[in-house]
Amino acid sequence: EDHAGGALPGRKIKAVIPGGVSAPMIPESGLDVTMDFESLTAIDTMLGSAGVIVLDDGDCIVRAAKNINEFFHEESCGKCTPCREGLDWTGKILHRMEAGEGRQGDLEQLDFLCGSIFGNSFCALGDGAAWALKAAITQFRDEFVQHVEEGDARSIEAGRESANVMAKITIDGNTREVADGTLILEAAMEQGIDIPTFCYMARLAPLASCRMCLVEIEGQGKLQPSCATTVAEGMVVHTQTSNFKKLRKA
Repeated sequence: EDHAGGALPGRKIKAVIPGGVSAPMIPESGLDVTMDFESLTAIDTMLGSAGVIVLDDGDCIVRAAKNINEFFHEESCGKCTPCREGLDWTGKILHRMEAGEGRQGDLEQLDFLCGSIFGNSFCALGDGAAWALKAAITQFRDEFVQHVEEGDARSIEAGRESANVMAKITIDGNTREVADGTLILEAAMEQGIDIPTFCYMARLAPLASCRMCLVEIEGQGKLQPSCATTVAEGMVVHTQTSNFKKLRKA
């Protein structure tokens, strides 16, 4: 209030980022602290660049975390795997959560990814990104949980609406009905048909980057990634032609 005028009328301070976006945010309850290196280090954050960002009670912490993650992902040089791939996956989860499509297991996956990035990247960019995100989840976990629960409830309702909508699909000569919206890769798994994949993770949004799971769909001119293509009524899919075997060996 003395230096920046305080919160907007009718608003309350929710959190403060004291030293640039890599500095873990401080909740309102922890703001009785001196703005110096030693004091902030003592509460597991830092003065850093002293670029102060104030969030009020109208700001969404999940959205703030998503925006911060996008900055680090954009700035990443991509040289090391933990930073390059880790920030891509955290970004996908946060984007989905912020859009109201959170799922059970998202928070645990974010915790795992933060732990995998921190201390394992070549430079401090990955550490800063993971430290900031982990702090946001720790300090405002209830807000993240709310996004997951609301998104999960929407998914359940959507599932009920589409539960009776089925599509007949033929994979390598085996025909059966599967729920509309099922990925070809998942439909193949249900039939015991093995399609190689490297980047597919069941709880995360499709990435389709490894190209190992390409399949041939009759009537389409080019191969399609089975991890990112949903079934359609009457679809005929081939996964084991000689062309595929040569492609996967290459």
